[in-house]
Parts: sequence; structure tokens; C-alpha cells
Amino acid sequence: MRYILIDDDAGIFLGAHKIPILGDPNKVEGYLLFSKYNPFDFKISKAYSFDSIRAALLYANTFLTKDFPNVFVEQIDTEEKYIDVVDLIKAGFGEHTHFMMDHLDMPSYQVH
Repeated sequence: MRYILIDDDAGIFLGAHKIPILGDPNKVEGYLLFSKYNPFDFKISKAYSFDSIRAALLYANTFLTKDFPNVFVEQIDTEEKYIDVVDLIKAGFGEHTHFMMDHLDMPSYQVH
């Protein structure tokens, strides 16, 4: 069993991303990535999951609740740390995946 974070407006929590400011590795800026708001247009089709409800709540309370006060934890039946969008949809979280489906690899881009 794993645990994911969801916000009804922002979607599923994908993870955090840190980048150096002006190329200085000692100064970093962090971004919280949710399925609906992906400021970098990364092709992300997997969501980060936590190994316990306690870890998920601790992360949410420490880093998310200030900007996302309605974030909540959901349980998903998997052992994968990064959960694919297809598995999220199968587990019933499709309405929260928003733009993640746009980043799925397609076997063929040919127009039929």
C-alpha cells in the first residue's frame, strides 16, 4: 500500500523539483509540482507516492498546506514509488490526473 497527495484544484501531487538559481548550486529554488499545474511543461506521467500515511501527512503539513490548504491523502494499492497515470485512473483518481494523460507515450502518431 502507498499513499498519494491530492488537491481538488491542483490535482495529484507529482513531486518537488529544485533548480539552481543563476547556475549557482548553493542557491536553489524549489517548485511543487501538481498534475494540473506543471510550470515547466515536463512530460510527467507518474506521481510520487509515500510509503506511509504518516510520511504523506508530515510532508503535506510541512510543505504544502500553506499554499494548498485542502490537500488530502489517499491510499492506493501498489508498491511502486512512482505511480503511472494509467494506474491512477484504474484506482479511481482519473478526475485528478488532469494533464498527465497528455504526456503518455503513444505507440503511433499516424492519423487514421
